Amino acid sequence: MADERDEIRHRVNIVDLVGQRVSLKKRGKRWEGLCPFHDDKHPSFTVSEDTGTYRCWACGAWGDIFDWVMKAQNVDFAEALALLAQQAGVELRSRGQKKPPGERETQDRIMAEAVAYFKENLSRHRPALDYCASRGLTQKVLEAWDIGFAPAVDAGLAERLAAKKLGLPLAKDLYVVAQDGTGGYFDRFKGRLMFPIRDERGKWVAFGGRILGDGQPKYINSGDTPLFKKKRVLYGLFQARDALSQGKPAVLVEGYLDVIACHVAGVDSAVASLGTALTEDQAKLLRRFTEEVVILYDGDEAGLKAAESGCAVLAEAGLRVSVCDLPPGQDPDSLVKARGPTGLDEALAAAVEPIVFRVSLVERRVHPDSQEFWPSIYRVLATSDNPSLVERMATILAGKYLPHQSSTQAVSTLLNEVRRLRSGKKPVQRQAASTKPTLPKQPSMSQAEIGVLHAFVEEPLRERAYSSLKRESLWFSAAAQECRAAILDAFPERPPSGPPREWMHAIESDDHRRALTDIAAREETVNERYLDGCVAKLETQAEQRRIDELKSGQEGDERLQAIMEKLASIKTPRE
Repeated sequence: MADERDEIRHRVNIVDLVGQRVSLKKRGKRWEGLCPFHDDKHPSFTVSEDTGTYRCWACGAWGDIFDWVMKAQNVDFAEALALLAQQAGVELRSRGQKKPPGERETQDRIMAEAVAYFKENLSRHRPALDYCASRGLTQKVLEAWDIGFAPAVDAGLAERLAAKKLGLPLAKDLYVVAQDGTGGYFDRFKGRLMFPIRDERGKWVAFGGRILGDGQPKYINSGDTPLFKKKRVLYGLFQARDALSQGKPAVLVEGYLDVIACHVAGVDSAVASLGTALTEDQAKLLRRFTEEVVILYDGDEAGLKAAESGCAVLAEAGLRVSVCDLPPGQDPDSLVKARGPTGLDEALAAAVEPIVFRVSLVERRVHPDSQEFWPSIYRVLATSDNPSLVERMATILAGKYLPHQSSTQAVSTLLNEVRRLRSGKKPVQRQAASTKPTLPKQPSMSQAEIGVLHAFVEEPLRERAYSSLKRESLWFSAAAQECRAAILDAFPERPPSGPPREWMHAIESDDHRRALTDIAAREETVNERYLDGCVAKLETQAEQRRIDELKSGQEGDERLQAIMEKLASIKTPRE
């Protein structure tokens, strides 16, 4: 696998690859353009052919050709590898621990047969079609979402799979059939409207089945299978990919019908967390496709609690979050039916920041005269790191609940209580991405250390710079020591050959690769005189440190004199 990746890196020019989407202009050693990952007004996006990397100095996007394809096309690494291999003309021979092709192909065929079986039965079942019509599911919608019906028979699907010689044990593993005590197989889903679930690549991986009437359980969903991990899949994400790639925020809802209603109403970036509480994995999956999420959960108490916890999970994943507060008893599907696309648009436009939403929850859950009211308000406000928003909320709350006090005095009292709670502890929840992400501060290295690392990146001087990297005593700053150690871990015996794009990936740490990429982008002319000057300066600094240590340790004069003489002998090349 590593050989295949190296061959792809060698064959694919990152400037050509990125240039398919971004208009690039040559500026010195780098190519520059507008960043495609944020609303870039001035070119802050650079591409280095030497290092084989791209970087945005405004939003922090950074990576190599594989990272570019994953981010630009919203795919995982396996898909990016396959796409780049095809472009480079590289045949992928090894695919890790994946299932044998025959088994995976059979799994896909089983899922496809199940989808076809359910769709065929829906077309023949009048009560199910009537139910669909009552929910606003037109024939066009049914086709677009591959909705079907599981008839109330024991083994219709099991018999179909057996007749097509598709292994029933595999079908059992995929949660479409089950096995009784005698070893016979029967259908998992019976008498239910069926919603096939695709993963973000468009593969059918699971099903959700809804009862037509008012019985319980209302929904039965696939359990975890070799193809499906519920906590890692979002319903509708495949259908929402195009909208998300256009910069639309994701709209997070609870159920299948909510997603479909939103898409029909024109909100084609809606996804659902499969009726479960939003998980960390689902939030990270969303982060691959968007930077902003609007939570549009049901207006009941369960929906409010799920929205409250979802805010924290999404913020932790680095997403900007806002929340729609629907009236009790209303959900996105019923909202669209009652008020159409306009009602949905108005609800989304009224979304508020999480801190405002959480204050509203306190207001409806705790009576203002209760002893718990103000402490609950303080606790919520103390979680915000947005002082202006906290002050605005304090002003509103003071005017609403403390009308007999001086406005200035009431607001001051509220803010003092919030500051008291915040002192000595970090905020519990933050609106993590309320501003554009910033780049990590450049590690503090001396100019001489940077110069030697720069020479290491430049191929003609790499051998000489590598010998200086081997001299541990020369390196003083923690950042340079870490970068040096990362290089020597990757290349312990000899320096790499070839341009950085062909070996940079061998350095394990993203931070160290990024640091070397930034150093390589510097415009200084690096030649032998420059390198010699940097090394001489590092030697001088190293000897000076030894002198300082000896002085502080009151060592003998003879040893100190010897070092002073050595220091005087170090020749720094003239500029």
